[in-house]
Order: sequence, then C-alpha cells, then structure tokens
Amino acid sequence: MEAGRQVLLEVLPLAEAVGDLPSLCYSLNNIGYASMIQGEFDQARLFWERTVTVNQRMNNLGGIVFSMFHLGELLSLAGEWRRAWDQFEQARSLSGSAGTSFYSTYPLFMEGRLLLAEGKWRQAGRRLEECVAVARRTSDLHELRAAETLLAEFDLLEGRPDGALTRLKPILDRPGLEELGVTLLLPVLAWTYLELGDEYQAEAVLTMGVARARRQNARLALVDMLRVRGMLLTSQGHWQQAERTLQESISLAHTMPYPYAEGRSLLEYGVLRGKSGDPDRACERLSQALAIFQRLGARKDIERTEEMLGRR
Repeated sequence: MEAGRQVLLEVLPLAEAVGDLPSLCYSLNNIGYASMIQGEFDQARLFWERTVTVNQRMNNLGGIVFSMFHLGELLSLAGEWRRAWDQFEQARSLSGSAGTSFYSTYPLFMEGRLLLAEGKWRQAGRRLEECVAVARRTSDLHELRAAETLLAEFDLLEGRPDGALTRLKPILDRPGLEELGVTLLLPVLAWTYLELGDEYQAEAVLTMGVARARRQNARLALVDMLRVRGMLLTSQGHWQQAERTLQESISLAHTMPYPYAEGRSLLEYGVLRGKSGDPDRACERLSQALAIFQRLGARKDIERTEEMLGRR
C-alpha cells in the first residue's frame, strides 16, 4: 500500500501540470484512502477535500458526493459524530440528482458503521444488510467485506459467534492474495474465535494479523487487532503482556486520533485490571473509557461501562 501511495504522490504534480483532472482525482482519492487506513486522518482529510475541489472543476456530481461521504467517514472515525451525520446528510441531498452510481454501497456502509458505534444496532443492521445486498448485486467485493465484517461484529455483540464465523469465512483472502480488505476484518475474525472458545485459532489469526497490519502499515486494523489480542491475553491470565498490548492500542488510537477505538481499549484495560486484582486502577480506566463514550454518544458502550463500574 505504501509503495502505491508513493507512486500516486508522484502522479499529482504531473496530472496537475497537464490538466489531466480524472487522473488527478483518482490519485487524490486513493491517497486519501491509503492515508485513512494508515491512521493519518488529517492527511486523508486534506486529500479528500482536494478531491471534492477537482470534482467540482469537472462538474462531476457523483465524484463530489463520493468524496463528501469519505469526509463524513473521517469525521466519524475522528470522533466528530454530529458533524459526520451533517456531512452524510449534505452528501445525500446532492446524491438525489446524481443518479445511481458505483458509490451506492458506500453511504450504507459508512452510516451503518456509525449507527453501530452509537448503539443503534437494529438500524445499523438494516443499513448493513442493504449494503450487502447491493454489493452482491454489483459484485463489489470491497464493500461486501466491509459490511459483512460489521454485521459479524453485530452478531458478536448479540451473542451469535457462529453467525459471525459464517459471515467471515467466505470472504477471506482469495488464493495467492493478501488483500487489504481481509486485513481489516481479521480483528473481528479473531474476536469471533475467542467468543467461540477457540483460543488456538484466535491466537493464530492475531499472530498473523498483527504482523500483516504492521507490514502494510494498516494502523486502522492494528489498533483493533491489539485490543483483541489484549482480550485474549487477559483471558489467559498473561497480565503483563496484556497490559503492554492494550497500552499500545490505547496510545495508537489516541495519536490518530480515533477516540472510539481508544475507549474500547481502555475498557478492556479496565477488565484486565479487575481480573488481575487491581480494582482501583480498573475503576480509573473504566472511568476514562466512560468519559470518551459519553462524549461520543456511544449508548451501548456507556451502558456496559456503567454496569461494570457499578459492580465495583
């Protein structure tokens, strides 16, 4: 991914110099996506803002809408959930006159992810199931994987790990390939095996997944991979290793910044401290997680964290 990003950065001044706006737009969009996956949210925002500008120069309404949804996605990852919804609404208002397009699955996925984080699980499920249906109809493997991964997480949250595994196994790497979309789903696959009680498979997925995410510099996947590895190590009673792993996840999420991931890792740190016999630090970490969830409006996470604090 980084090699491709560097090549596209070389394209930008050349495309600008000769007025090749489609190539300029394509390059800006893909650099923005790579920057997001690498956890460079500010950089991604700059590239997608430029993409909007170039699409405006081309009078490409579909491209403008597509880029605006990506900007909304970045706002949601960065914890600006209200602004993300405003951006999605603005993009949707424009999309009515853009007609059907290749980007039709993206609003469903992006809005579904934010609804899931907000704790509006049923609404999220409906949006994501619609995304899967459209992705299958249009043979959009990228968005199919993305939506099925979130639906698998929904299955886990509702206590259906078998359902999660059924979703994920058919969309793993195709023969001979190591696909970025699969790197992004590996944390949920490992979590699924953990919930099924198969620690051997969970550890195998995490060992491979962490190495793969580091190699690809896919920090968006790595931060969740480390959280799930911390969960596994906690369940195995490896307190010090779990602490180091969760600290790395928290630090990584904080620097992006990716506050929802930071809150989830802080919560698991609290679980670790509670199980290792340190109730004061458990309470401290859980309170930090709760503050993040309350600021974001992550309803289900607030409920879970308050319940855990109430037990102490």
